[in-house]
Amino acid sequence: MTEQVSPLRQRMIDDMTIRNMSVNTQKAYIRAVANFSKHFGKSPDKLSFEDVRKYQLHLVSRGLQAATIIPIICAIRFFYGTTLGRVGAAAHIPLARKADTLRAVLTRDQVVRLLKAVPDLEMRTLFIVIYSAGLRISEAVALTARDIDSANMVIHVRQGKGRKDRYVMLSEQLLTILRSYWRAASLEHVLFPGPDPKRPISVRSVQHACRAAVRVAGLDSSVTVHTLRHSFATHLLEQGVDIRVIQDLDPLCAGGAQHDPANPESPRTAQHQADASDLTRRTCQDRSWRWRTSSAATARRGALRTPATLASHNAG
Repeated sequence: MTEQVSPLRQRMIDDMTIRNMSVNTQKAYIRAVANFSKHFGKSPDKLSFEDVRKYQLHLVSRGLQAATIIPIICAIRFFYGTTLGRVGAAAHIPLARKADTLRAVLTRDQVVRLLKAVPDLEMRTLFIVIYSAGLRISEAVALTARDIDSANMVIHVRQGKGRKDRYVMLSEQLLTILRSYWRAASLEHVLFPGPDPKRPISVRSVQHACRAAVRVAGLDSSVTVHTLRHSFATHLLEQGVDIRVIQDLDPLCAGGAQHDPANPESPRTAQHQADASDLTRRTCQDRSWRWRTSSAATARRGALRTPATLASHNAG
């Protein structure tokens, strides 16, 4: 049965659609305002700025961190300031100050331990891609065969954070791993499919697999999939890679201009590939674990159709 959408909620959805906000952001905003309304047992348009203040104190009393509270309050700000058009919403609804904490980073040995603790071929390859290319989890699960550009040795990230496309480096080592994985899993188009081979695996499934691997590897419980992305940039820096190169690779670093993937011979692009290849080789040189497919991957086997981007006549 389809859930009925109230005119007020539909207006908020329309406001977000007009501003080209991502589907995930829209869902998060709708959920935040719905929880705010449920807390007081009233329609959100009947609640005041003073109610918002009380709700903020309630969230703090629950022990939620600022990083969790801020997106919730941003959603309520949007609802009052944009959908309801109330003047001074930003001034009346302050945002919490986020704590400036150090990101968790793994050593290379810890990365190897984590990868060895992942028994599933698809999940292990996905983690290697995230680490070797510095991708976000949502960017990695959305990859398809056409995104692997072996001619220019780059990976095309489509509609990443902020709905922006970008290129990241593709090392020779990672390309070899992806080709081996493609042949073993007998894929069609999506690199990391879920139960439906035409749709990507869910982010939640990847996070669950990471938590299980972290326990098996004996790592700190604070380690997440995103920790691999942080470790990628840190290890490049430790290898002596110019900070400006890392800024190119990581859009979180301010001022980073992206390299031109159409020119694989450019000095900076060549440096990207050399650094990434060395980094992946050092981390994945421990081949003591067996690359075996999961039962789900085995069930997907069919006629092998390898696209040109992942094909290699000399790959064994």
